Amino acid sequence: MRGIVIVLIALTAFPALAQAGEKVLGAQIEPMLNDTTAWYLPLSPSSARQYFNKNGETPYIDASGSKTYGGWLVRGDQYCSVWPPSDHYSCYDVEKGAAADGKPTISFVSGGKRYEAVLKSGKHVDEAWTAD
Repeated sequence: MRGIVIVLIALTAFPALAQAGEKVLGAQIEPMLNDTTAWYLPLSPSSARQYFNKNGETPYIDASGSKTYGGWLVRGDQYCSVWPPSDHYSCYDVEKGAAADGKPTISFVSGGKRYEAVLKSGKHVDEAWTAD
């Protein structure tokens, strides 16, 4: 019983957390990400965010406001990104799901790590997160 109470408290304390979703296959990844901005959880006005340009460029702004530019592509059934000065691509499984408030989410999963984000169509990488 105590374990159930702790789980219920955790679920109500973090309503914006994404739920585990379904795996996205390679042919679906590119159209899902093209011209889309992801705000990484936890959501706040300073959330890290990333834009997926159709031309394969991907600007990323971290929570401190520093901007870097990388590249992205799809290999097989994975999203892959590269961040200079490295020329090595890191690849991730992709899952889509929904946050508790119904907003669509995406998760990049690799090596036991999960990076979850809320998606919004269009280029908004230079904007702070605001609830719609």
